[in-house]
Amino acid sequence: AANNREALGYGASYSMGDITLGYEIGTLDSGAGTEISSHTQIAASYAVATGITAVFTQSEVDVPAGTDEDKIELQLKLSF
Repeated sequence: AANNREALGYGASYSMGDITLGYEIGTLDSGAGTEISSHTQIAASYAVATGITAVFTQSEVDVPAGTDEDKIELQLKLSF
């Protein structure tokens, strides 16, 4: 049906010791063949010490031309 939205996403991650790297891409379509948005995200985490992890994430969301709603977000998180 023409009103069914469709989302598609792919991702991959790789761990090496205390470091994990991740990458994700995806799109959201209107169901009528029109792209509503696309996104890209990269992340890196590092186990600082036992039970303490630092995570850096960069996300970007793009919307079709003619709108001013593109977003870029950077995050640094520390969990323990």
